[in-house]
Amino acid sequence: MRQALELIGDLQALRGILPEYELAERARAILERADMKPLDLAEFLAEKGFTGPRLMRSVGTFGKTVKEAYITHYGYEPIKTHIVISGEIRPVCAYLEIDRDLIEDAFVEWLS
Repeated sequence: MRQALELIGDLQALRGILPEYELAERARAILERADMKPLDLAEFLAEKGFTGPRLMRSVGTFGKTVKEAYITHYGYEPIKTHIVISGEIRPVCAYLEIDRDLIEDAFVEWLS
């Protein structure tokens, strides 16, 4: 698992050289081989009891808090993936189940 994270970290050096979608595809391939489960922030907040409009309003601000915590912890930005939001393809940060403790800590900070 650590080796997969190191490989993903190495992808950071290719930012600006390869397009983001290519980096996302390479990261996804690494994660699939390592059997690392993605952790979706909207699902995380839903587990915490957020629903409907409150959930939709919260994902963006919570995501910024998680991204800052990730950068502080690892020293680089999380890999981005692309999802469809309101009919538009948008880049979003991708997190893994192994980041759950970091995300839990960010959640506590975000609530305070």
